[in-house]
Amino acid sequence: MGKLLSVIAIATAIGIAGCGASGDETTKTVTAEVTAPPISRAQFIERADNVCGKVQEAFKPFERELSEAEGFRELEDALENVLPPVEKARDQITAIPIPEQNGTGAEAYASYVTKAVALLEQLQEAAEDEDRSALETYSEDLRVAGARAQGAAAAYGFQVCGQ
Repeated sequence: MGKLLSVIAIATAIGIAGCGASGDETTKTVTAEVTAPPISRAQFIERADNVCGKVQEAFKPFERELSEAEGFRELEDALENVLPPVEKARDQITAIPIPEQNGTGAEAYASYVTKAVALLEQLQEAAEDEDRSALETYSEDLRVAGARAQGAAAAYGFQVCGQ
């Protein structure tokens, strides 16, 4: 199980762990887009990079805990510690209004962030259920979502979120 947990730690450590969710957050994003004044691509990048930097710092203490977890219970506990700052970051990222011009990359990144957080939540449930197969599936899905988020962030011009 140790190797699987290392994959999870690597996937979450890439800086996308704090971003993703369910339809409720999507509704909040739409509301924010309608009521918030438009922002530029540079402003979106600055705000999102600020959030990503904070979540990366908040995650550092848990990276070792995740990578060293040896059983289902330890993994569940580690994810329980990781999820609150990640969910908070997701909420902050999805609350940033999408730029009216050149917003496609921002939307793609926010979508991948949402997916990553949902997968972390599913990983925690799989650990609670002691479902190794689900852990492997969600871990691979998280790795893919992380790579896509990283690619979208780099292509859009993020400095912190794309690392």
